[in-house]
Amino acid sequence: MFTQIVLTDIFPREESLALLCEASRSNTSSIIWDMDLAHERLRAEEDIITLEAQICKLWERLRTLNQQLAGARMRKGLANSFTASPIRKLPPEVLARIFTAAQADKIMRRADVLDPFLQVCWHWRQVALNPVIWSTICVEYNSSGEDPAELVPALGHLLQRSSNTRLDIAVAVEIPLHWHTFGDVNVFSVFSPHVHRLGNVLLRNMRHCDDMAVLLCDMANGSPRLETLTLCQWDHEGDLAELFQDIQSFVAPRLRSLSLHRGWNPRWLPFPWSQLTHLRFGDNNRATYYSVVHCFDVLRQCVQLTHCWIHCRTVRDPPVTFGLAAPRPDRRPPSINQNRIILPKLYFLSVTLTPDDHLFFQRLHAPRLAEPKYIPHGGPQTMRGFQSWVMSTSCPPTKLIVDLRKEWMEFLELFPTVVHLHFNMDLVLYPEDRAVLEALRLSRGRPNSFYMPRMQTLSFVFRYSDGSHDFASLETNVDAAISLIVSRCSPLLTEQPTSSPSTDVISPLRYAHLSIPSCAGLQEYIEARLADCLTAGLRVHIEIVRA
Repeated sequence: MFTQIVLTDIFPREESLALLCEASRSNTSSIIWDMDLAHERLRAEEDIITLEAQICKLWERLRTLNQQLAGARMRKGLANSFTASPIRKLPPEVLARIFTAAQADKIMRRADVLDPFLQVCWHWRQVALNPVIWSTICVEYNSSGEDPAELVPALGHLLQRSSNTRLDIAVAVEIPLHWHTFGDVNVFSVFSPHVHRLGNVLLRNMRHCDDMAVLLCDMANGSPRLETLTLCQWDHEGDLAELFQDIQSFVAPRLRSLSLHRGWNPRWLPFPWSQLTHLRFGDNNRATYYSVVHCFDVLRQCVQLTHCWIHCRTVRDPPVTFGLAAPRPDRRPPSINQNRIILPKLYFLSVTLTPDDHLFFQRLHAPRLAEPKYIPHGGPQTMRGFQSWVMSTSCPPTKLIVDLRKEWMEFLELFPTVVHLHFNMDLVLYPEDRAVLEALRLSRGRPNSFYMPRMQTLSFVFRYSDGSHDFASLETNVDAAISLIVSRCSPLLTEQPTSSPSTDVISPLRYAHLSIPSCAGLQEYIEARLADCLTAGLRVHIEIVRA
């Protein structure tokens, strides 16, 4: 019975392995004569199965640990990135404002519509697709190499991104010399299906007379959100009335501001004149190509008007731009209606270099007009209409905006109620123009003779064409303005004789504003000259305007 004992149970696995290795090296079986090799083989197979199963479990555990390690490293990296990158901390609404500001200011070609923000990450794309970001579209086409037809689908893509939000658009189509090679492409009509969304609109056209007609006809049928509209037309035929003859009314219940520039005549479209509060005929740089007389009929309808700008002219020799003559005005001036132009709510009026402005002032009745801005077309003889209006108005102006010109010497006594006087001054100041400033100065030699006794605010805007002015060339002209300011802050204001025949008491100057070109040392010079006035309580604001 003792010979049936399983010897392999006596040998541990490590010892069995050592004996088998020794037998293999010596190439003899005498070392393992007492080992049951069959049983040892079965036990080894069982161990292999068991160990392989354990290894599989360990590999699975290792994969799990590696995934957890990768996740921990990613969390650390993301946490570090948010800590080191402030832009990741921005709320979506702030990020949207940044995207809006970083867009191309003007769309001049198809490539300007592409937006790299959409390709950065999923979050940026979601923010950048906010319709509000795409609700302002500014197109200025004057390319010399790209077909304007390629711009049309790009604009359509922008309009699709803007969804149903309110739109502000500015579309300027200028004439390239090669335009005829592209055929008749109407960039304006892209916006026709979206007239119900238009809020602020500027349309400037220098191609053919009917380019804006399609869009404007659609807008006239109903523009419920339209608030401001600016139209500028460079037209060769001179009359677009036929294109709009079927329009009986321009439906825009929210329209309050209207600007008509260059050749756009106010009689072409039946705008809702009675609801306008702001109206411009021409702008500061370019006059209209028709007489101010053409504006009289529509002005009589503007009962809600509070601000009005007029810069018209009669064109005899049209200027030439882009090799093309400006449109000629109607050679047959309309019959002049003698009825008054009653503007009961008008507060601000600007009339700039407008021939026949005396015809306008003769008819004007504006009982609340307090801030006129007047730049006459010629000498004192052309200012008589303005003079008559000032003398007859029931509401004398409290603010006056003028160019510094010698012609004003004859009219200073007409403005005893002016509180704020604003001068536009050229850097080249002639002695005869400087005399106007000297006449407004308060001096001991004439304590009872003064103009504008109630003046409390003085503004000077020095106009210039470039930034090449040095301190020496500016000092003399700035000194003339400073001397006037100092005189109005002088002790003479507290030395008014009680027996003065004048019933007006001089008001001290309280505020002075100077807009000057950028010039080293000029601001410090002005502040030094006005040091005593500042000590006395005068508030001075110096604005530096760079070329």
